[in-house]
Amino acid sequence: MRIVYIADSIVPSKAANSVHVMKMSAALAALGHEVTLVVRRLPQREIVIDGSPFEFYGVPSTFNLEKLNPWPIFATKATFAVQAAGWARRRGADLVFSRSLAASAFSAALGIPVIYESHTPESKGNSRRLYEWLLRSPQLRTHVVITEALKAHYVEERGVPASKIFVAPDGADPVRGHETVDGIESEHQANRGDGAQGPTHSEHEQPAEVATSFVAERGPFDGNSAPGERRLRIGYVGHLYDGRGIDLILELARRLPEVDFHLVGGTEEDVARWSPEAKAAGNVRLHGFLPPARLDAYRQSFDILLAPYARSVAVAGGGGLDTVKWMSPLKLFEYMAAGKAIVVSDLPAIEEVAEDGENAVLALPGDPDDWESKLRELIEDPGRRERLGASALELFLSRYTWEKRAERILNAAQPETRHSPHSGRYD
Repeated sequence: MRIVYIADSIVPSKAANSVHVMKMSAALAALGHEVTLVVRRLPQREIVIDGSPFEFYGVPSTFNLEKLNPWPIFATKATFAVQAAGWARRRGADLVFSRSLAASAFSAALGIPVIYESHTPESKGNSRRLYEWLLRSPQLRTHVVITEALKAHYVEERGVPASKIFVAPDGADPVRGHETVDGIESEHQANRGDGAQGPTHSEHEQPAEVATSFVAERGPFDGNSAPGERRLRIGYVGHLYDGRGIDLILELARRLPEVDFHLVGGTEEDVARWSPEAKAAGNVRLHGFLPPARLDAYRQSFDILLAPYARSVAVAGGGGLDTVKWMSPLKLFEYMAAGKAIVVSDLPAIEEVAEDGENAVLALPGDPDDWESKLRELIEDPGRRERLGASALELFLSRYTWEKRAERILNAAQPETRHSPHSGRYD
């Protein structure tokens, strides 16, 4: 089948949505389909990378990446949607898959079967009316959402028939091999004064503005430590903006000076914002933004992985809505794929995947006392850490790989299953 995936995402960029669309395109191609990912060509917003976008995101070059030049006037997301839908029709697309409502609607209007995916509800009047039109279109094969909570919003508050919505949580790729990062250390170890030197990082391995400012801040994990001296490593991989619990992690670092905390990710501005507190703690290392292709090795180098989401956070594109209610964070599935013990905020959407004490430890959002208690229990019990990580990995491999996600979505979009009683379930 010839599938055109239309995305508003900027590729390459630091945004999680760009990871999502690249991984999903690769997963659809892995199922044997001819896939083209269509995005906007916006050089001024793309980050500088060394190599191809496929290498940067760590995906095989098994699909085509098409960048459309914006119209010289009225270059908006809406005009891109018109461009992309027309491009798909001219290329004879059998199916358009998109997280863009406008691109989905225009493609359906051109007679192309459509799978529409949304991660937040349409909040504006025009968007709601366009969604209602798409819902009535015979070309809509299914509407994919990422959590049962988001499906419930559409069904209970918007009156959408449950059979038209399919729940597919986010995913991750299985980790290939067991690669770790040699020589990563904390600020505590970097300041020992023993002359330990870690690996250098080429400026071309990451966006130039981050590399030039923070390469000097990076050192080895455990440079010259004897095997018995390795300090336990607690890691966080993701953005450093408000709502992601970075202030909580720094408080935990102050309370747990006997372990090392590593934060991987963030813009140059965010890293600069948190650097004074990280240095004051003495056991925190800010690694800055790294290409997605390199992150598996970092996650596997940690003993415990943290996802301390706040109770409420609104993100760009969410129309000011509280997206925590229905988020399905990539981070959680990437952590599960690493096979490490996970401590994550106890939120309804998280509970759709994580089971406390079985495949993760759930802690009260924003409560440093609860997080400290849960972490101390894991620090003192390596056997429990291993069991939690193994259970998380087993669940991930059975249900949450990108390829399994793509296969289930395509199956749900088939005419014979589209209106069955189980068409909205991710079993």
